[in-house]
Amino acid sequence: MVLIRMNYITPPSDDGFREIQFEVNGMPREIRVRDKAASEGTTIIRQADPTVPGEVPATLSGSVLRLIAAKGDVVKKGDPLMVTEAMKMETTITAPIAGIVQEICVAAGSRITSGDLLAVIE
Repeated sequence: MVLIRMNYITPPSDDGFREIQFEVNGMPREIRVRDKAASEGTTIIRQADPTVPGEVPATLSGSVLRLIAAKGDVVKKGDPLMVTEAMKMETTITAPIAGIVQEICVAAGSRITSGDLLAVIE
């Protein structure tokens, strides 16, 4: 016999997820689930894959101040792509590899969290 008891469900977060805390045979469990009704109009931010050298991640949580590179630009390793701001500090995000900017995944003013995919270079 399996006993499942619901303890609580949080209100939806800004990104449309709820945390659900429950017990299975007395052992506490917690999961995050997307509330489709609460997440209408929100967008899911892709996370950069650290094993793909051309995926540019956000270094800190904050916001994008301005974009320097655009889709189709040819960049060298170390060229500036965009400027982000976190805790009143500006950071210039640079190209990790040489190549062509295939995609810019954010816009100026976008809120970002650490690890979010900012750009793709091939």
